[in-house]
Amino acid sequence: MGIKRLSLCLFGIIFAFVLSACGAGVDVSKLEPGIDDARISNVGVSVKVDSLEKDGDSLNLNLVYQNNTDRDVVYGKEPRLEIQIDGQWYEMNIKEDAAWESIGIVIIGNTTSEEQVDLNMYYEDLPSGHYRFLKRIDSFYRAAEFDL
Repeated sequence: MGIKRLSLCLFGIIFAFVLSACGAGVDVSKLEPGIDDARISNVGVSVKVDSLEKDGDSLNLNLVYQNNTDRDVVYGKEPRLEIQIDGQWYEMNIKEDAAWESIGIVIIGNTTSEEQVDLNMYYEDLPSGHYRFLKRIDSFYRAAEFDL
């Protein structure tokens, strides 16, 4: 009977440790829920991660926007990064001193546009995980997922 209890206790401890490692370094109680998937669409205009590069103190996310419509669309510089934990998306908190230009960037119809975002300018100590970077274009957000 003692060995069974010990085995169950060890199993419980290991199970709790594995669960706590999921999303390690992220306290979801301090994060807001992410954008509802119904507000995300890559139809017409899509975004994808071209590359993710570490360069000194910079963590550069290189994005490519593809406008497959005949009309021009506009997006801004405001960053929005979400992390997926246990199947749910949570918005990462932006640094208090983060700033960006309040401008509109035009993607002409049937063309592509590229953007490089230094994630370290806006976010502190991003843990390993599955992320999505969002941009609002027209009435929908566009999402580009990547792993860090």
